[in-house]
Amino acid sequence: MSEAAQVLVVTGLFFCLASIKELSQGFTHTTNNRMELLATIEALASLTETCKVDLTTDSQYVKNGINQWIKNWRKNGWRTSDKKPVKNVDLWKRLRRASQSAPSAVALG
Repeated sequence: MSEAAQVLVVTGLFFCLASIKELSQGFTHTTNNRMELLATIEALASLTETCKVDLTTDSQYVKNGINQWIKNWRKNGWRTSDKKPVKNVDLWKRLRRASQSAPSAVALG
């Protein structure tokens, strides 16, 4: 069991302390935002031991979504402050579940 893990998510790559796992999968008809969310979800899903995770991303979409917007989206029935449906809601729900069910304490930043 490791004490801590530093995780950096770049679309398609997952770095964890001294080990590197390369995760890749192709999708057609997708967007950059969806791929950034999927990379984060898959990185969390690939964890196999209990550890503290500090997730680092260069995606402001993922960072702001998980740290600022998601609480209000959930409270508002997955609608934005403009009352529009949240884009990529399927992936935001998966990311929320992944961050809660990963075998670790996840701090997204």
